[in-house]
Amino acid sequence: MHVSADGFPRLQILQLLRFKELVWLNILKGAMPWLMQLEFDNFKTEIFGLNELLNLVEVKIPFSSLLAMILFHKIEDSFWGLTRIAGAEGGMHICRQKGLTLASSKQALEQLVDFLEQCSRLNFV
Repeated sequence: MHVSADGFPRLQILQLLRFKELVWLNILKGAMPWLMQLEFDNFKTEIFGLNELLNLVEVKIPFSSLLAMILFHKIEDSFWGLTRIAGAEGGMHICRQKGLTLASSKQALEQLVDFLEQCSRLNFV
């Protein structure tokens, strides 16, 4: 799936649920500028351009393993908070601190991208 630079200019919530065949999501700079919440349940989908979503403050992801939580808590000076989602499907709810500067928002997104890439490499799903 490809989201062009001017794609979805007012979208605030994106839920990619039950897209088992979605191989990749490519988000170009300028796409979804107001996206604040992202939720997905297929961690095999590669997401490119996540670091361009400067208003992203909330992410729900499908795994909640102890190792993933330990990995998350090893992030130094994290701009994100973590809550484990209870229930049959479980998962992790990650929220960014409020009131960050543009530079801090960029750093926060870099942290999130690094964390998600590590989890993907370690097959936490």
